[in-house]
Amino acid sequence: MTIWEVWSNHTHRRSPRLYTVSRVEEQGKAHWGCTCPDFEANGQWFPCKHILYVQYEV
Repeated sequence: MTIWEVWSNHTHRRSPRLYTVSRVEEQGKAHWGCTCPDFEANGQWFPCKHILYVQYEV
């Protein structure tokens, strides 16, 4: 398992939040996860912006 910490700063919030993005390899396939509310609600359909950020940077 590989883990990244990603800061997220929303315009409607005053303080930034820290989310954890994880990547697990199982049988040659990568499974991604994030602790943000968007991924928890919609992650089964598409990745959140924090996962996309990590994928772009790696």
